[in-house]
Amino acid sequence: MAKMTGENKGILSKANGFIDRYRLIHYPLLIFLFFQPFSRYAGIRNTAFVIMLLCFIAKLLNSRINLYIKDKTVLALLFLVGVSVFVSIIGPYPAESIHAIRKNLFYQVIIFFVIISEYRGMDDLKPIFYATMGGFAALTIMIFYKNDITVLLNWLEHHDRMTPQENRETFFGGYSLHATFYIPLTIGYLYSVRERLSLKSLMVIFILLELILVFLHNHRTQFVAIIFSTALVTLLARRYKLFAVGIVAVLIAGVILFQSKPDTFARYKTLLSYETYLTNENRGWNDRLSIWEGTIDMISQRPLFGYGYGWKKIATVAREKGFLERWEKEKSGAYNYFNDKGYGSANPHNLVLQIIFEIGLLGLSAFIFFWTTIIIKVYSISRKGLRRGPRFLAYGTTGVLIAYGVINISNGLWEEVAGNLMMALAGISLVIYEECLSMNSK
Repeated sequence: MAKMTGENKGILSKANGFIDRYRLIHYPLLIFLFFQPFSRYAGIRNTAFVIMLLCFIAKLLNSRINLYIKDKTVLALLFLVGVSVFVSIIGPYPAESIHAIRKNLFYQVIIFFVIISEYRGMDDLKPIFYATMGGFAALTIMIFYKNDITVLLNWLEHHDRMTPQENRETFFGGYSLHATFYIPLTIGYLYSVRERLSLKSLMVIFILLELILVFLHNHRTQFVAIIFSTALVTLLARRYKLFAVGIVAVLIAGVILFQSKPDTFARYKTLLSYETYLTNENRGWNDRLSIWEGTIDMISQRPLFGYGYGWKKIATVAREKGFLERWEKEKSGAYNYFNDKGYGSANPHNLVLQIIFEIGLLGLSAFIFFWTTIIIKVYSISRKGLRRGPRFLAYGTTGVLIAYGVINISNGLWEEVAGNLMMALAGISLVIYEECLSMNSK
């Protein structure tokens, strides 16, 4: 038996050497992250993830991985996972909820642990930054290549007439939501790391192109989230001259766009009116007040544990649990929305409400606990020095979290692409934190 165990260890050791030599965890991770913003290419993403997962398990079996199991962030993540599984099992939709965990939270957890176990500092993390930012830059190029400028200048009008397949062909669907992660991340990286002038210039050009597309995408909250995050981080970095130049550039670009397409500004002008924030109509909250009212009503029946992980079943809950019958007379807005939308098309349009709906107040507490540990790490390390790592925590992680907070007032982005990207950011932040601790202890 001992001989067999020794042989097994020898095989695993050789396998680990092969995995490390050919970077069979790193390259699949980079491919997986590169293709995150694309609505297509799920086959490539899933293949890369499976290869990464199998190699990661092989290294785990040989006990050659440090998972920082005593770190508060890791413990908080395990608590979040435990709560999600528990409330899903005892909830009214256990099979569907566990399936949603497998499709979403499982991916996020693996990404997090792969990053914290395979990378050791800011220099080591550079390929992750390049792959992540490069994926969104590639998507930006694809959008300009695939779409006529008249389609981009009149996006909402064309979008309303498109079939789902036609929308996928444009590569533009969901672009501004993705941008609320990628643009603050890229800006934070630029403020934190010394790179060749040619590379920095290329990044700046892509940021400008991305901002133009976000504006043309015509979703106000996304645009505000990016501008607000960029402004705060620029001031935090004490780039006052750059802040002034940015204001001038935005004004000039605005004038040019206004002269070429005045009606493009119609939706953005509503941001200057206080009535926008008081009305439930399209120019204001776009019926979200009714959606929130209905969601809160459903939450009130299971506030502590929710209905189980996954948001796609919310219209099913409204229909099967008798809420639609009650709302038909009492809450017409909620009734119309959840009655018209089917499985996977209705959602709470607010992160806090979505988390409570799925995994209850217990789950919301776990989620807040997890991200609080990250925020504490950012604050404790970023004030200790001005090296690249602390600077990225101060500007990159902070910038993404600011945009994430703003955008999720009217969205619920913690699963699927947004969940993968945010968990990657959490892993990156922990790696930088551990690097800074080790450097300070020397």
